[in-house]
Amino acid sequence: MSNKRIAPNSNGEPDIWIVGQGIAGTLLAHFALERGFRPLVIDDGDPKSASRLAAGIMNPVTGRHFALTWMAADLFPFARQTYRRIEERLGERFYFPWPVLRALPDVQSENDWFARAGDPELKPFLDAEGPTESFGQTVREAPAYLRLTGGGKCDLGRLVAAYREHLRGLGLMRESAFSYGEIDPENLPCPIVFCEGVKGAGNPWFGNEIPFRPSKGEVLIVRIPGAALRETVVKHDIFLVPLGDDLFWVGSNYEQKFSDDLPTPSRRIEMENALRDMLRVPFHVLEHRAAIRPTTANRRPYWGEHPNRPGLYALNGLGTKGATLGPYFANELAQRLFGG
Repeated sequence: MSNKRIAPNSNGEPDIWIVGQGIAGTLLAHFALERGFRPLVIDDGDPKSASRLAAGIMNPVTGRHFALTWMAADLFPFARQTYRRIEERLGERFYFPWPVLRALPDVQSENDWFARAGDPELKPFLDAEGPTESFGQTVREAPAYLRLTGGGKCDLGRLVAAYREHLRGLGLMRESAFSYGEIDPENLPCPIVFCEGVKGAGNPWFGNEIPFRPSKGEVLIVRIPGAALRETVVKHDIFLVPLGDDLFWVGSNYEQKFSDDLPTPSRRIEMENALRDMLRVPFHVLEHRAAIRPTTANRRPYWGEHPNRPGLYALNGLGTKGATLGPYFANELAQRLFGG
């Protein structure tokens, strides 16, 4: 990775091209604008990109063994700060610092949690408060719950769409597909950052540099009339995330063997059954969606300059935790590119 930084163009031309406007490209464009640089963002508006379908859950403690999210002490505060600044810039709200209420469904889960509960690193993300009385009117209560704070959800789809409008207004959005043949890597018009998500696996420069291991996720959008669930992300076997107006996002699985990016009937049945087991009240499925996430072999993001192609950069591999990882690592790359 190079330490050289670019300087603003004095002729009004873009200082940098950003290929892809999922959450990675959006955040990098934001940090460029904050530093007074002009990014040209190139994106064809694929409605099935992972950022547009994600719930944007920001969960500090994950997995069967209650692992603290990697770099949690840095990632979560920085993400909150970043989303607040974007909200101020755009005049809309996207980030919701809701608690995550995680069910402990059996004695083994409770024992596993008690074995971890004394870890001082977990303390900033724990809250002793339990479910509200009305919660049990909608959800079949588990024997115990773990209430996690410091995370929440960021509405990535709305954020990406709103920032697209912002870039349009600034004349910094090119809404068409990017072709690798457009550029000569020996004679670049300016530095180029590829934020392509899963499409990056086919990038001729970075496809073999980043150990992509894409995963497929499927979700349901459901209506639960009169649900007594507000401002809380609920985790039983599946996540239940409020969207407003009795609408909820339900999901998601993590499938590494798949043949396409289409919703599968069997997965819908599994999610509906899990939701029936979770709820005391009826629900109506409105949509069944699927997307491919840009996960990597070690589930870590990759960012920086190509080792053999100066001026070509990548920011990718945010995977299932894009809402949490994106702000920190987009800013890391922005600091290398622009300073500050």
